[in-house]
Amino acid sequence: MTAEVITAAPDESITSVTGKMEKHNISAVPVIEKSGKILGIITSDLISRLVKRGGLSNSNDQEI
Repeated sequence: MTAEVITAAPDESITSVTGKMEKHNISAVPVIEKSGKILGIITSDLISRLVKRGGLSNSNDQEI
């Protein structure tokens, strides 16, 4: 069985990534270059920690 892997691009916004996470009910999204190289992973825990620190705001749609 093969499952579709939900990924994010390096220039994708946090808003877009969190939308994917909510839509697919997942807690982590790998960040992948066009070449297929894995750059890292965005997790719900990481986003929560950034929001708590004030690293993200609703008015600033930051890129990952």
